[in-house]
Amino acid sequence: MAKRRPTSSGSAPRGTADDAFTARVLQFVVWARERTEVLIAMVVLAVLLVGGGIYYYNQRTTQLQQAEVELQAIQRTLAFVEPSQGVQQLREFVAQYGRTPHAVEARLALGELLLE
Repeated sequence: MAKRRPTSSGSAPRGTADDAFTARVLQFVVWARERTEVLIAMVVLAVLLVGGGIYYYNQRTTQLQQAEVELQAIQRTLAFVEPSQGVQQLREFVAQYGRTPHAVEARLALGELLLE
């Protein structure tokens, strides 16, 4: 009696590793052709997310650098200006850069000026 090999389209292909790889690639190509719109939408979404992340990182880095430079300038001038003018400068700085780590330092300097 002859032995039959079970044939099913969903089972893993038999043969060499190259044959299995080729079969999987062909299955993926068929799957991708059936879902072209979804794949395009996923690629567009990924590009937008990566681009948005890069933009946010660059914007945040620039803001931190600007805050550092401006706070240093204010700190250099605090000794030479009236306390009320220094308070005004620090309040403007905190209003503009309140979400940066440099705002904490500016708040401390503002508190010192207000206590004097």
